[in-house]
Amino acid sequence: MLTLTIVTILVGAVLGLRYKVFILLPAVTFVLVFVIGVGVARGAGIWRIALDMMVATAALQLGYAGGSAFAAARKRRKLHSGEHTTQADVALFASFFALLSERLPTLLAT
Repeated sequence: MLTLTIVTILVGAVLGLRYKVFILLPAVTFVLVFVIGVGVARGAGIWRIALDMMVATAALQLGYAGGSAFAAARKRRKLHSGEHTTQADVALFASFFALLSERLPTLLAT
């Protein structure tokens, strides 16, 4: 389940960087169909599949929120400074995922 969570957070972050919020409906639909298919193929119980569906949906939305927040911060900094610095963007993105990887195990443990 940890792999599923990390992958869907990253996919959500990429979608948040690039697209508007309306991309979440087809993305969530695709993720849910994928999770159901994998669960049925593995022979998982209905409650395990339901839990995986909830975790994947929440992780996708959290990743999207983080990615869109990063995109907004990048755009705001670009407007204020008048220049675009790729190194600063990479550092901001890396700090976001470092914080996320630090907090993710405690969030999943609760």
